[in-house]
Amino acid sequence: MISKIHSTGTHIIADIYCDSSILTQKYLLESILREAADVSGAKVLHAFFHVFSENKGITGILALAESHISIHTWPEYSFAAIDIYMCGQCIPEKALKIITDRLNANKINVKRIKRGK
Repeated sequence: MISKIHSTGTHIIADIYCDSSILTQKYLLESILREAADVSGAKVLHAFFHVFSENKGITGILALAESHISIHTWPEYSFAAIDIYMCGQCIPEKALKIITDRLNANKINVKRIKRGK
């Protein structure tokens, strides 16, 4: 039997076009994502960031008690793919605002999905 559940959280998927010089800076990106998690009310459990090569893209993820925030960067296109999934009392829109502000976003495409319905 499948039980009926209400939404388990909000999933934000954002394509961000921004300052490409930021997209190669591993420690800065981690700092931005940690700030975004903090402002949204989330608790960071673990962080993993991988640099593909000098001046190339980075993949980073924060595992949260409330789910996750991830970033994948393509500095050669001034592009970052952002994924924010949060449940509980967290406000993922606050995380997105911090990320877009800190990346100096000039174009943003956002999809919001209520999960678990």
